[in-house]
Amino acid sequence: MEAVAALCGIAPDNFLPPDRGGGPDAMVARCRFLRMREGDQGLGFTEADAKAYGPGWRRAFETFCLDHLNGRPRLMHSPLHHARARVVAEFMVHGHQVYVCLHEATLFFAFQVGHFPVGLYYPARDLFIIPDQHGYTPELALRSFLTILLGNPERFAEWLARALEGRLRRAFVLGDMRPGHFIRESLGYVDTHEEALRAFLAKGALLVIIRDWCAIDPLAVFPFLRDTDALVLGRSGVNAAVLDMHLDAHRVLRLRTHRDSGWLQRRLLGEAAAAPAPRRCFRLMLSVDAEKARFLNQVEAFRFVLRRIGAACARLGLALELVWDGWTVANLPGEKDFEVMAAIERVIAEITGGLDVAIAREERIFGRSAAAKVPALRDCDLVMVTQGTGAVIPNWLLQRTTITYHIARKVGTRSDLWEPRVVQVDQRAVIEPSAESEAGRFSIEPWGLDDALVRAVGEQLGLVREIPLE
Repeated sequence: MEAVAALCGIAPDNFLPPDRGGGPDAMVARCRFLRMREGDQGLGFTEADAKAYGPGWRRAFETFCLDHLNGRPRLMHSPLHHARARVVAEFMVHGHQVYVCLHEATLFFAFQVGHFPVGLYYPARDLFIIPDQHGYTPELALRSFLTILLGNPERFAEWLARALEGRLRRAFVLGDMRPGHFIRESLGYVDTHEEALRAFLAKGALLVIIRDWCAIDPLAVFPFLRDTDALVLGRSGVNAAVLDMHLDAHRVLRLRTHRDSGWLQRRLLGEAAAAPAPRRCFRLMLSVDAEKARFLNQVEAFRFVLRRIGAACARLGLALELVWDGWTVANLPGEKDFEVMAAIERVIAEITGGLDVAIAREERIFGRSAAAKVPALRDCDLVMVTQGTGAVIPNWLLQRTTITYHIARKVGTRSDLWEPRVVQVDQRAVIEPSAESEAGRFSIEPWGLDDALVRAVGEQLGLVREIPLE
């Protein structure tokens, strides 16, 4: 306790039990959270401080990350000191990357989510400086970090002392709790900087794979990683491994290096990226929302879709093949995974019960990994999925025609989509029962589904609108 208190400048009282005024909650409560845009409160922020995390920060952060792979010093700007400080180590706290920085004799900690600066924590000053406007919660990030630090101060102090002496083993960590970001950006970064990463690992760095935060197995995408010294573990064991193995855990999050999925098609699919061969069937994928149950009338909606497409297939002499999705498991399924999959089965039973539609073949892919779903999805003629991560494999990667839907304000980005093959349900047909009490939940009017089907596959199946547009 004394060691980490001295290294970080934390008052010893903070290590007391919560009922005696110590602990993470008390430290967060005492901390002053200062947004730079709201004034410096006597700290004298300069123009350089303001610019450091401004529009040019993303490019500077890319250089920062690549510098580390290439063996150059990492430098992070300190608004408190109006100067750049040396980064001596990196640590992970859930979705945040934490950089341990040293300015002269003062330690501070910089929190980032990808290239977004959440803030800089100066424990000796009980100060957390927030350099930019963003949607992250600095208090949550700090509380999570302090829980780890105060939970085992001796272990953290030993790791920190080694960091200051330059005696940590360098590591490159792969894993992001957001599957879409992992597939597009974490793996994309490895593709872009393969040469630098090869050299980094060849010099004795450790590869760390957080298996339940890897939506696609990186070893399947990049065979060269199989020949490196690697540690594969679950997210619950990451922090202990970093501290006990004395690792400088470098993780690059959410830096986009590619504009499309061509690189992953070449890496993962090979010849499978070619267009499907002509066949006398129509293959439809329906993604069931069972975990959050946001799509309130999905049973009625999907029955409507199956009747429309089933009738068209019967008229054209096409066999209707149906693929069911709605849940992805990175590795071995756990208790929650089985619960969600059972819920999906119950919804499927409701959708298909008593439905007079000829279905030639059904395939269930929920519960598989993202990569394992590819063979079933690559021949789909149409995909229907709530806009979000579920569209990454069928639409962004495989470029299948995809009908998406959601409440517009709940979708912050369309980066999961390949726009040329996206048909968005008319937003007027997406109805919220109550924006206050049912946040995120919606129903879709039949006319919106009918319109989307005509726009998506009307020419292919000879569909015309049966319900007038409202």
